[in-house]
Order: sequence, then C-alpha cells, then structure tokens
Amino acid sequence: MQLRGRLKIYSLLPLLKFLHKRQLSGTLLLQTTAGDYNVHVRDGMPYHVTTTVERDSFAAFLGQARVIDDALFKQMKNQAGITGRQIDEFVLRLGKLDRAVYLRWRGVYIQKTYASLFSLDDAAYDFIEGQTPPADVKLALDPLLGFMTNIAKFPNLEYQREQLLPHFERGLTLSTSLIRGIRVLQTLFGAHTVAPHLRNGVTMAEVAAIIPEEALIPQIFALLHLGWLQFAAETPIEGVLEEEEVADAIESDASHADVVQKGHDLQILQALHSAHERIVNANFYDVLGVGKNFDPKHLSENYQKLILQFHIDRFAKFKLDDAAKTKLNEILTVIGKAYNTLKQPEKRKEYEDYLEFKEQGVPTELGSIFQADESFERGVKLMTAGRPAEAHAEFEKALELNSSDPEYYAYLGWSLYCKSPGDEGAKERQRAYALVCDSLRRNENLHIAYLFLGHMAKQEGRLPEALTHYNKSLSIKNTNNIEAEREVRLINMRLEKQKQQDKDQKGLMGRFFKR
Repeated sequence: MQLRGRLKIYSLLPLLKFLHKRQLSGTLLLQTTAGDYNVHVRDGMPYHVTTTVERDSFAAFLGQARVIDDALFKQMKNQAGITGRQIDEFVLRLGKLDRAVYLRWRGVYIQKTYASLFSLDDAAYDFIEGQTPPADVKLALDPLLGFMTNIAKFPNLEYQREQLLPHFERGLTLSTSLIRGIRVLQTLFGAHTVAPHLRNGVTMAEVAAIIPEEALIPQIFALLHLGWLQFAAETPIEGVLEEEEVADAIESDASHADVVQKGHDLQILQALHSAHERIVNANFYDVLGVGKNFDPKHLSENYQKLILQFHIDRFAKFKLDDAAKTKLNEILTVIGKAYNTLKQPEKRKEYEDYLEFKEQGVPTELGSIFQADESFERGVKLMTAGRPAEAHAEFEKALELNSSDPEYYAYLGWSLYCKSPGDEGAKERQRAYALVCDSLRRNENLHIAYLFLGHMAKQEGRLPEALTHYNKSLSIKNTNNIEAEREVRLINMRLEKQKQQDKDQKGLMGRFFKR
C-alpha cells in the first residue's frame, strides 16, 4: 500500500506507529505549525526527511517534545561521579537480575570489549564471542557494552568521568530506564558530544541546540518510531484519538477501515481511568496546569483545551460503558469547577484557604463549607437536567455539611416540591413550601426563594399570587432574574387574555337579556 495525499497532524508518534503497523511506503507531506516536512517512508520506516523550516522554528516545534525522567536516576544524578559499582547496582535494581549471574557475564562483556578494542589474541576473543548470557542479562548488557566501548576510547580516567558522564546522565534523563538511556545515548549523541549543564526534563529544543541540524531530524523520527520520545502535550487519550484520526486521514481502503480501531476501545477505557484518577484527585491549579500567579488568558486557554480534549464527541467512535461515561462526566465537572473557582478572586481565595488547612491536616468549618458548595452545585445541575430526586439528595448533603446557607433551604424545598407530584405528594409539597419560607426568614432578600414560591403558586393555579412573588424577586437589587421576567410576561398575557374573555362574555350576556 502506498501513502496518498496530504495529512495535517498534531503529533508524530501515532503517525509513526500507524506507518509501521501498515508497512506503508511513499512520500508523506507533514504540515506543522513550524512548516512542512517531506518524509520519505519505506516499509513503514522513515528513512529520509527534507524540510525548508528554519532551524529556530524547528527547535521551537520540537520544543513541544519532552521525555520522562527516571525516578531511580534522581538519587544518583547530583553525586560527584558515578562509579562502575553504582552502575551495576542501578542495572540490578532496574532489571531485577540475579547478582552473581549478572556480574559474571558483565566480566565477560568487559573482556569482549577490550579484546575488540585492543586486538587481543584471536583465541581469547573467540572464546568470549562464543558465550551467550541469559536473555534478561543480555538485554541489560547489550547497551551497556556500547557505553563501555565509548569509555574505553578515553584512556585517562578523569577525562572519562568529565567527558562521558554527561552522555550517561543525559541519556538517562531522556529515557524511562537505564537500558533505553544508553541506547538513546548511542543513537542520538555519538561518542564526543558533551552536555555539561543538565537538569531534569530535557526538552528536544535543548537537544536541537547541541546536535548538528542534518543529523537531528532522522534521529528524532527514529526515536519517536521506537517509542522512546513522546510529546508533552500528548496524553494517553490524545495518543489513541490522534492515531484514530491519522488512520481516517490516510486509509481510504474500506477493507482496512478497522485496522486502527481494534484494541482502541480497551486503550481508551484505560486512558480514561488514568485521566480520571489524576484529575479528580488533583488540586484545581494542577487540573488546569497553572500556578497561583497565573495569567487569566493562560487559564482560559488551558480550560478550553481540556474541554475539547474530553468532549464527548471525540469519543463517539469508541464503545464506552456506563462507568466510562460517568468518569468522563466527572472529569468535565471537575474541570468546570476548577475553572469557575479560579477565575473568581473571592472563590479562589476561599479555595486557597481550604488547601492550606487541608495540607495542615486540620479539620475546619471551611472544608465542610467547600464540600457543601460542591454538593449544592451538583444539585443545581441535576435540577436543570430535570432530575429533582437526585438533586434533593445533593441538597440534603449540602445542608448536613453547612446548615447556615439560606439558599440551600430554598433549593431543598423546591426540589422536594418537584419530586412530589399528585395527591400522594401533597404533604411533601406543604413541607417544601415551609422550607422555602424558612429560607426567606433567614434572608428576606433571597430572590431565588421568591422565584420558587412563584413557581409553586403558578402550578397550583394561583396566578395573581405567583405574579406577586415573581415581581418581588425582580424588585431585589443586583439580580438578573431572566426566568422571573419571562414568567411575569407570560402571566400578564394570560391574565389580560382572561380579562378580555370575561369582558366579551359579559357583553354577550347583556345583549341576550336586552332581547
């Protein structure tokens, strides 16, 4: 199968996976924010890339790419030097290898390395060459051999430490394991590149600053193809979704329409589960990816990106079960709550106080108030969705946590009224009316309570009373009660129509009796 046409993508990784899976050949034009790239592909593997993109723009484009630092390596990174024994301990811990077997074969590999470098006698070399270690040890030692080969090229030990340890450190920083770190080192840097200023989380823009331009692009493609580098903006969910989009864009042959879809339902469920765990347990600043002194524009941009990322339409092609849909809704709820809290200075201050007390482990009223507010807002959304019984449970929970907010009583009463229809609900409706009135005793200027009393009177046919309540709601300053305005307009129209009908009826009766 040959590649066809143009393709606009946001991440290289899903594309490279797709190319490899389908073993495609041809030339693909990649359109990026930095410019266009012509990627020549043979049997699923990019082998040549041409581009007219300026170096600075290319570095900026690659600056989106970031690879994961290894937690184990952090313990060793700031030491003055890394000895061979420390490397051994690191490999043993990472690979969970048998110490005696590993050390024996490590000795064999060292002999093999030096035999190769210094042309030892053929018999000794042949003996070493013929030995085969266990598979797991070989997996650890194969890349280590290449690293040791580079070390052996520098006879001065001090020079080895100064010149080669940066290779080793950067290789580890650019990887998720020692093995991958050394392979990245071999593949990307060669024997003589020095990177003395290291920090965790090396970006590809930094790599671009020290790698020759002509060598950079093919190596990046190779590393992406192998899965050793990953774009920072690409979450597991984005990876699955974008790979699906790549398949749709490239593959027009109906016989292969489901090639990428297979297995993705499970992948997306796993990705949703991970995203749910991360988001619902994070603080609002981490959810939206901002610091405490954030730029409001940055906050809004991040919010929009998250909403688009988790929009239900993006998951239409996947078979989500009820649990996954629930998690997706909860993710969106948390994102919305985080945005609404952080964009309002007063709510943000309350939230920061809440976080401070929570960090200290002190049970405070503020924590209960904040939790009550969360239950209350869930209840309001459920009422809007026409689910008063579920909303009522949330309002009850809010009142249990904070019994001082008059608005909670008003909504509790209105939800009770809505979930208690018919004759059998008459007593509950009376209790609902009392709850709303109680909220007004606590706050006589609670406009929403007058709105609910107006709704109750209207549903029971007492239009003049309903009109009084609606007008009272509108008379309270600093309110923008569109719902009450609409109800007043409708009731006035209805009363005017009824008045006209009564007038017409009286005129008809008068003419009848005159006869």
